[in-house]
Amino acid sequence: MTINEAFKFIDYAKTFGSRLGLVCIKELLRRLGQPQNKRPVIHIAGTNGKGSTFAFLEAGLRAGGYKVGRYISPALFTYLERFSINGVSMDEENFAEIAGWVEQACKDMVKEGFLHPTVFEVETAISFCYFAKEEVDVVLLETGMGGSEDATNVVEMPLATVFSSVSMDHMEFLGDTIADIAREKAGIMRKGVLAVIAPQWKEGAKQALLQYAICKSDSPYILVDSVCDDAEYSLDGTTFVFGGHKYEISMLGAFQPDNAATAISTWQAVKEHFPMEIEVFSKGLKEAKWRGRFEVLQREPYVIRDGAHNADAVKWLKKTLLMYFPKKRFKLIMGVFRDKDYKEMVSEILPVAEEVVTIAPPDSGRALLAEELREEIIRQNDTIPVVCASSMEEAWSRAVECSDKESVIVIFGSLSLAGEVERILK
Repeated sequence: MTINEAFKFIDYAKTFGSRLGLVCIKELLRRLGQPQNKRPVIHIAGTNGKGSTFAFLEAGLRAGGYKVGRYISPALFTYLERFSINGVSMDEENFAEIAGWVEQACKDMVKEGFLHPTVFEVETAISFCYFAKEEVDVVLLETGMGGSEDATNVVEMPLATVFSSVSMDHMEFLGDTIADIAREKAGIMRKGVLAVIAPQWKEGAKQALLQYAICKSDSPYILVDSVCDDAEYSLDGTTFVFGGHKYEISMLGAFQPDNAATAISTWQAVKEHFPMEIEVFSKGLKEAKWRGRFEVLQREPYVIRDGAHNADAVKWLKKTLLMYFPKKRFKLIMGVFRDKDYKEMVSEILPVAEEVVTIAPPDSGRALLAEELREEIIRQNDTIPVVCASSMEEAWSRAVECSDKESVIVIFGSLSLAGEVERILK
């Protein structure tokens, strides 16, 4: 299979939409030789902080000399960054070869009366095959949006399951309450496998995760204590004390110390598989990066790119902005998907907004039109200047070229905007 044929196959798989359930992915993996069980796996579910937590964990393990595979969704900048080993995206040759294996398995399934796997099921299968082929020391595996019915929930015995912060998102698939959503995500727990539970912003989420661990999955668990309140923050980095040891991280944000503490707790829970001195792991934490998460793109004026795409994430974005820039003015470039709680997102961020430029994210099927977002902002506060932009170039020009040194430009609302900004920067 050529690389062009591989991408045509991915595009074809997209036509089958999204669906929860494990029947199809299990059959696909059976035909591929059960690659999901050939390498050690650490599995994470949650709403916010999955990527940052695993960025810390990956950096710490790599500092110890381990070969770390990582599967993420969605990708922000290039398609193949979904599948990476030690921070390097899968090359086209491997992708084309493995996509060929998966395509043939899909064709055989359809001939025998099975549904064609969805694109997420296809990509998940590709990731397992790639990491097995390359014999990584560990796979850091992110769920898509759910847990029990997520296509990644096929690993028989992970080393640990991890739960980042759970909040309201994807309610049409996961449930109408925080407890329902947390229980769905808790479905990746396994009997006898340690569950590491990050500090939860929503009390109902913490209780639901604990109840599932104790009553349903019989999983031992660790509750990670928050370190955010005692951390020392600056735009050059953050320091905090956890478990009697002082750590320094470079990733910015009021929430990042808790994500780092969750990564530390996860490593300590599986340390027998990845032995190293704590100083080595700490050095890795400091070097960890996760692009698109409170990322400073330039200064004078400051331009911040952030992946906040639901109400709770926007709440933390606002807290972080006020913490780093208590006397600055904020100009916002905002684009959202219509299936998000964008009204609540607007409500959270407007109190700190000086001006807003609205834009539609690059997804015609889910994008909220810039005009619709502008109408909602005006409905909530008609004193803030709001303009629509037809492209990120136009939005960038409006916000950056009309700003002074006292301004802070913040680009947020959808992870898909990160790639649009990257295009401009290049």
